[in-house]
Amino acid sequence: MLCHVLLGKKLESTDTRWHCKHCGRSCCIKCCPNSSKRPMPKFGFSSPVRSCLECSELLDAQNTAVDDMEAALESRDLNAALSLFDRRLLDYDYESASGMTCLTLAVLQQRTGVIRHLVAEGAALNCVSRARCQTPLMAGVMEVGDNLDILKLLVSLGANADLVTPDGDSALSLVRCLLAPHMLLEHRTK
Repeated sequence: MLCHVLLGKKLESTDTRWHCKHCGRSCCIKCCPNSSKRPMPKFGFSSPVRSCLECSELLDAQNTAVDDMEAALESRDLNAALSLFDRRLLDYDYESASGMTCLTLAVLQQRTGVIRHLVAEGAALNCVSRARCQTPLMAGVMEVGDNLDILKLLVSLGANADLVTPDGDSALSLVRCLLAPHMLLEHRTK
């Protein structure tokens, strides 16, 4: 048996072998020491479990990226959030604890070029935020409803205006609610 981290190092039958819970490779004790244990909630391990040195470095970098992304989205610093994607440690649909995504932030800041870029890179247009219970299109209707160019862009890129959230809302129902007072006022003045 070979250590899959130190390729070519033959493991004797008496050597202790470990398996990295992140990548699944068989490792020797030098490549998978106790100090490299990390929690891996995405795999169901909330307490630290064995990971090889390479994966523990990657997991540490991902945790740092998550902290940095949370800070960037909470402060609504879109440029800082976008720069984190260059490291490829997080996906474009990362959602902060408050329910903000980069796409939603780009919609709120009316950055059409960034919206196009994020969608081209795979950011989900029709994903309902867990915390806000709205799609980027719904956020656009609520926050920048007077800028129809942004809303038209989102729909042209594939946003579903009929998508109903668990609350029973949709972008179309929000548009109707926002337009209803204006329509009522126009009707009364005639």
